[in-house]
Amino acid sequence: MKKFFLFLSMVALTVAGLSVNAQASPKDNVDLAAEVYYFNYEEPGFMEDTGMFYGLAGVYTRYFSSFLGQNATVEDDPFLLQFDGRFAFGIVDYTSVNSGSLDGINDFVFEGRILGGYEAALGKMTILKPYTGIGYRYLNDDSSGEITTTGHAGYERESNYIYIPVGVDLVTPITTSWTFGVNVEFDIFLYGRQKSHLGDAVAGLNSVENDQDQGYGARGSLELRREDENFDIFIEPFVRFWHIDDSDISPITYGGVLTGYGLEPENETLETGLRLGLNF
Repeated sequence: MKKFFLFLSMVALTVAGLSVNAQASPKDNVDLAAEVYYFNYEEPGFMEDTGMFYGLAGVYTRYFSSFLGQNATVEDDPFLLQFDGRFAFGIVDYTSVNSGSLDGINDFVFEGRILGGYEAALGKMTILKPYTGIGYRYLNDDSSGEITTTGHAGYERESNYIYIPVGVDLVTPITTSWTFGVNVEFDIFLYGRQKSHLGDAVAGLNSVENDQDQGYGARGSLELRREDENFDIFIEPFVRFWHIDDSDISPITYGGVLTGYGLEPENETLETGLRLGLNF
């Protein structure tokens, strides 16, 4: 959790610093949206979590001409920085081959990204925007204090991913006031850490931390946007996917005495949903 709050603070300070030291470009803009999506997390052959998530998302786009002040030219505008964040919470149901089932588990997720991109014109109206950057995703799944149908006690689990997004946006007008956009992204998985608070289930057990270094992600969306003088309205169906391989193996102790070893099994996460928002 300390890393989580440190990341938030760093992003907030960065944005604040840019705002103070730079003059806004007319193209700078903000997206604010609500999103709802179906969440499916599966460890094949072991367990599955499913449920609905509800959240808020925001994107702040700042063009490089903002940093050049009054000497900026139109040619400087294609380069941009983007600060992208979202928060969502959900209630998931757990089913397992060996430990029964449990409904109504509280989950929440945070994701933050810093991206750099370039806008290129395709023809007179269509815009292509390749981008890359760095991303961080935190997921908390807390079944502590709960008992499954087979009498197994739940515990809190924390998931951390660091990754490099590599993607492209394509936007084209379909009328004078409507545009259609497509986003495709591949996520290069750099590092993951899973923390399982086993002491929530059995007092005396340690919290096991497993490192992950193999996996990948992918995501995509379609966007329909109505442009207006004051603000735009958009609707965006999306899909997000992660595949992560087996983690390393870490010791499990009881009262400081080694009792075994544990790992985070190979797993997949699929999120499919809809985002509705404003741009201004």
